[in-house]
Parts: sequence; C-alpha cells; structure tokens
Amino acid sequence: WFLSVDLERSSSGSAQLAMTITAKPTVIGDRLWVANRQQGAAIIPGKSVERFAFENPGASNFAGQPMYSGAYGYANKVYFPTRDGIVIRIGNKAIERLAIPARCDLAITTFESELIVGRRYLIAAGLDGVLYASDESTSVAVWKGSQGSPFISPPIIMGDRIVVARANGLIESYLPDDGKLIDQQQLDGPLLSAWYENGLLHGITYTSHWRYSGLQPSERTALPQEAKSGGNQVYLTPDNRAFILQNKTWIDVGKFDGRVSAQPLAWAGHAVIPCGTTMIIVGPQGFALTGSVEYLAPALLGNQLAIITQAGDVNFYAP
Repeated sequence: WFLSVDLERSSSGSAQLAMTITAKPTVIGDRLWVANRQQGAAIIPGKSVERFAFENPGASNFAGQPMYSGAYGYANKVYFPTRDGIVIRIGNKAIERLAIPARCDLAITTFESELIVGRRYLIAAGLDGVLYASDESTSVAVWKGSQGSPFISPPIIMGDRIVVARANGLIESYLPDDGKLIDQQQLDGPLLSAWYENGLLHGITYTSHWRYSGLQPSERTALPQEAKSGGNQVYLTPDNRAFILQNKTWIDVGKFDGRVSAQPLAWAGHAVIPCGTTMIIVGPQGFALTGSVEYLAPALLGNQLAIITQAGDVNFYAP
C-alpha cells in the first residue's frame, strides 16, 4: 500500500536560532544540542535557549573546516570534536579547546582508566579510519588502532571494551587502556547504519539486521526486504518503502516519494525521513513538513520528535 503524506501538523514547541547548523543534532539529557564551528546552542522545549560562543570576537578562527560531528555528554560536560584535531569542551564555567590526534565527523566517547587513577581517555574515530585514544588532561596520544574502512558510527563503550563499526561490515572490540584488538567480526556485507540500544550494537546490511553484545558472536535476522539505507530502528528499501523495528519485528509502515538527504529514524510507530527541503513522516498518522532550506537528521527528545533545518529553525512534535 502507498501512504500519501500531504498533511502539515502543528508543532508543540519551537525555537528560531538564526544560525547555520552543520553539526549533527544530538540529544543529551533534557537538551537538544546543535552547533557550527563558531557556536553551539542547547534547547529545552518551552524554555530559553542557551548559547555558547566557541571563539572570541575578533580572534582568528581556530576551526578552519565545518563541524559535522554530533555532541557527547559526560560528567556535566559536552564535547564537540572537529575536523581540525580539536575537541570543544563545554563545562559549567568555561569553554575549552582540547587537542586530539584525530580529525572527526563522528562524536567521541570517554573512558575512565581502570589502571591509572584519574586518567580519562578521549576515544575518537578518525576520518582516516583509525581509532585514537588520548589523555583528556594532557592531550597526549596514548594509543591508536590499525587503519581500516571508514567508521559508520561513533565509538561505543560496552562494558570493559570499546566497540566500533566500519562501513565495510567489520565490527571491532578494543581494550580501552592499551588499544589491544580483542575481537573482530565480519558481517555479511557493508553496513548501512549502526546504533546502540539496550546493551547491544545493532547494524543493518543490505539483507540483514545484526546484533552484537561485545562478548558473543553476532546474531543475524534476515530483513523482510532488501535495504538501501537506514538509521536508528529504521531502514529504507530501493523502491522507497520504510520499515521500522517494533518488538523485534520489522514493520512496513508505507511508501514515500523523495531523495533521502540525511539519516532517518523511527518515532512513535512512524519513519521520519529527511528529503531535502521536505521532511516526510510515514506511518498510520503520517504528515509532511516543507521548508525553504534543507532539513538535518531528526532527533528524539524523550517522546518528542525534534525537526531541525540548516538555517536554525527547530520544531518539536508530540506523538
């Protein structure tokens, strides 16, 4: 069946930031974080927007390239890595710039050393296909992994190991303190998307849904139809059908028209699909949003859907 989504829908909250957004929108706690290389903003629906300047007026740009990575939160701090070998750390009292050995388009993660008291590692998936660890307090590189296929998702802490997923379908586990590779599993094809949920790394290939615990061999479930792209609990087929994961079962929620321009996600029984200047929500109560500039990847803040444009317009939708 084909679901036409011509309806517009009123938002439950909004913010006009008047800033170009390049970084992937990320939810940390009760806030939606967005950024570009000059500034960041944290949004709580229905409350005022907090803004953070990453550079001083009149100072030379420390970041020469656009920022694309999402944010990472830990211990009341928020981290934005850049393509310039710098992590911007936003704390309660200061905004700091930390040097790291990696240039990144993906969020970092942190790990408290179990061997050295007081040492916290910044773990970064580099654009060069190398996993790096550096000491947060000194910015000294501690170890790096072997070079490989590009990473498809940020590094994830799973128990006492770091797990990464590569575009060629390779999943790797490392020990955080010394970077020793302790597990490596090749899936049945390139990974289209990967996400972490309930203690498992999930991945979508053209034909399979994989689940990896970090300890046991990966578990595979065949997809009902071939995939061409995917996101968190959602995948799209070559003929533009959308499937979402519900109760461990893939459900066909309908068909859409458009060219996918950013990563989709599943929300309240629907697939949320960015298609340039149109955001298509496919499902039983589907609707569409149209704008004058492109939409970024959507995000979930609790049960609310956050829709963000490159021009800094943010709208929230209740289920």
